Amino acid sequence: MMSGVAETDQDPMTVDQMRELQRQGWEFGSEMKTHSQTADLSEEEVREEVRDSKQWLVENEFIGNVPAITYPYGSHDETVLDITAGYYGMGRIVDDTLNRATLTNPLHISGHSVYSDNISRTKELIDLAVKHNQTAVLNFHGLDEYGWQPGGEMSSSDFREVLEYLYNKGPSSIPTVSYSNWWNNLDQLHSNV
Repeated sequence: MMSGVAETDQDPMTVDQMRELQRQGWEFGSEMKTHSQTADLSEEEVREEVRDSKQWLVENEFIGNVPAITYPYGSHDETVLDITAGYYGMGRIVDDTLNRATLTNPLHISGHSVYSDNISRTKELIDLAVKHNQTAVLNFHGLDEYGWQPGGEMSSSDFREVLEYLYNKGPSSIPTVSYSNWWNNLDQLHSNV
């Protein structure tokens, strides 16, 4: 959720639609205020991006048990992580790898962006996560005509293919975990390793 985009005409989802998803159990986190490459911003600009995005989520009642953030384009550095720690509990980067059961830094969670042209890599990561009891964080940016690159990110049929692949693995092999559930169970996960 990019708070600076949510208030413009180009936003494909209204706040009311987001609230309906929230009632159905969806969680919302931030992807900064303007979706900027945060590692290229000044310290004050990063602080504004992080602070304002959190403020929007709070004002619109979208903060769950733990506020989570995604670094746009995976862009982050130590300054970004330090500032983010004052506002958010978990943060996702983009580096196409898996997460071990023990998170050494919850503000540096690995994620994989799923597009129509990398479904085989997505399935490979899912298989590796099951095999090694690790966590795969999958990110879907858009679907069909909705998203940053309408028509170029993920078709409905490809999205369905990924979901069916997950479903066919069985819920005991691949539990779905929200950020707040993951956060609330970190101590338990660390003690089981």
